[in-house]
Amino acid sequence: MNLKITTALAAAIVLGACHTPPCDDELTQGEAGMEGTAIPGTAQDFIQHVPNQVFFEFNKSSLTSEAHHNLAKQAEWLSKYPQVGAVIEGHADKRGTREYNLALGERRAVAAKKYLEHKGIAASRLKTVSYGKDVLPAGQGDDEVTHQKNRTAITKPE
Repeated sequence: MNLKITTALAAAIVLGACHTPPCDDELTQGEAGMEGTAIPGTAQDFIQHVPNQVFFEFNKSSLTSEAHHNLAKQAEWLSKYPQVGAVIEGHADKRGTREYNLALGERRAVAAKKYLEHKGIAASRLKTVSYGKDVLPAGQGDDEVTHQKNRTAITKPE
């Protein structure tokens, strides 16, 4: 008799411990909001709240009006968190020579950096790196949409 009671008690304990967490659609609004909230001033906060890319026309390193808008948002965030630095990556699409695209990526990263400096972000907080066509953020595709997405400068807080 004691064995049956002990077994039943053990089974109840085990089953009680096997509670599975609710699915995403079962989370309360408060729980769902907490799950994706980044700590202010972190790289994740930047990614969640600021457009981190600016795009360029083919063979160009001049900033578009959309790029000005995105960089202004970046400058605003960086001004709010003066302890955070950033790396600006310059990219090109895969057309052209490696050397040409490295130089183009550098010009694009520098254009973004100069804009941020113009908005009051100290040059000492900003670094640039060019990946040219060696790193393609949008992948290797040969279509114009992919080429457009690879012609970019991406700001990444450190």
